[in-house]
Amino acid sequence: MFKLKNLLVMSAVIITSFVTSHFVLAATVGGDGDSLTFIQNIIGFIGGVLMPFFIAIAFIFLVWGIIQYFVIGGSNDEAKAKGKSLIIYAIVGFVIILSFYGIVNILVGGIGLGEGELQNLPGVPIP
Repeated sequence: MFKLKNLLVMSAVIITSFVTSHFVLAATVGGDGDSLTFIQNIIGFIGGVLMPFFIAIAFIFLVWGIIQYFVIGGSNDEAKAKGKSLIIYAIVGFVIILSFYGIVNILVGGIGLGEGELQNLPGVPIP
């Protein structure tokens, strides 16, 4: 469990440093809309690749939990308990995944990234 936590923290640090360095580079080079394209690509990747992948993983866990509970754990109480906990974890995973997907869509619609360009964005003149 400790190694998984370290892996998640390191992944977050690497992704954050990549995203921030991209914005700094876009601001210093000229900011010709590459940042908007970059954000739209990330949102498209999250919605088009990551979300279906995580939903598929949660569905596999749900099916495996159902198999453990009903088929394998027919007379074995320990297997039934494992199957039941796996089903509960899969349902919680579905709720978290779909909540995250909804929050991302609300943010995208709220700031106008879905239309292709940001509206009413304040500008700063660069000398």
